[in-house]
Amino acid sequence: TDQLVEELRARSTVTVVDLRDGLLAARGGREPLFHRTDTHWNDLGAAVGYRQILDALAGNVPGLTPPVGPEGFVLTPVAAGGGDLAWMLGLNFSMEERELRLTPVTPRRARVVEPSGDAKRFAVPRVVTVVDDPRLPRAVVYRDSFGSALVPFLAEHFQRMVTLWEYDVTPETIREEQPQVVIQQWVGRRLYNRGPYDAVAADPAAMAEIAAYHAASSSPAARR
Repeated sequence: TDQLVEELRARSTVTVVDLRDGLLAARGGREPLFHRTDTHWNDLGAAVGYRQILDALAGNVPGLTPPVGPEGFVLTPVAAGGGDLAWMLGLNFSMEERELRLTPVTPRRARVVEPSGDAKRFAVPRVVTVVDDPRLPRAVVYRDSFGSALVPFLAEHFQRMVTLWEYDVTPETIREEQPQVVIQQWVGRRLYNRGPYDAVAADPAAMAEIAAYHAASSSPAARR
């Protein structure tokens, strides 16, 4: 992860946000940022990540509202079953979790329009949320299992947010949604077993757009 972050910051124009920085700074508080019986962060940890993401976008995206601080939420402990660590041990039915959930003081405006019915706390392949405010930007979010807890936080800041549980940024989706913001979220442990794949190179329309852009940029008129 250190190597990737360093290379992207040195060789890419993409904004890179290392969420570990904020999580390390926030640890040591009264409550944990991760589940006791699960490898994933809880709502408190996701809120730390959410604020870092919004802070990184601030000033670059017209209409984007600032993140909600800790004072905007009420913390509620909820009894739950054991998480993925308990499952690995075969103790998921005997271990319990004290799940910490954040409920906003001001009711959320974002509505889930996909999928219909129970979204299983957003642990589904595709989630689409909308806010009835045309002043807000649109977003496409590519994510893994850590993104499930981010959905309700981020959704409040976009008039339409399409969240896809996949790692490849697909040009077709970008063309369909025309977002002002594209977020790609990775957990570091997926870096070592993820085969390289260039979804842009595999899309003829995307490659044609890139070729046209470079041709226009290198023309005499463009240089003038």
